[in-house]
Amino acid sequence: MILIQKSALEIRWLLFCDFVTENFFLRDIIKIESATGKDFEQIVLTAQQPILVDFWAPWCVYCRRIAPVLERMDGQPGVPQIVKVNIDEAPELAQKYQVDTIPTLLLFQNGKQGQPLVAPGSQAQIQDWLKQH
Repeated sequence: MILIQKSALEIRWLLFCDFVTENFFLRDIIKIESATGKDFEQIVLTAQQPILVDFWAPWCVYCRRIAPVLERMDGQPGVPQIVKVNIDEAPELAQKYQVDTIPTLLLFQNGKQGQPLVAPGSQAQIQDWLKQH
């Protein structure tokens, strides 16, 4: 009986490892770039194309809920490049761009920020907001 339980645990562990490996592999394929205070200007402000910036934090449950939506949208036609800013690692950026609530999305064009979208509820809401801007 002990051998069967150990075997079942081993199987669960292997399945978990496969799951983690698969998710890391997918994250390498669908890679949303991150920016910090040091490289924000280079990545976002000097970009020739529009950049959608997602201000988030790892402890924010709502941010984690909307993250897969942004990952699905990244690279789709009509969707600008997406860049994530962790406000815990770059609080000066959150302060500079008056981000009081997360997640907050800002669209930058030619180095200038547009109107924010605070706590988007769905992919459709994000897409509608992008069409307006």
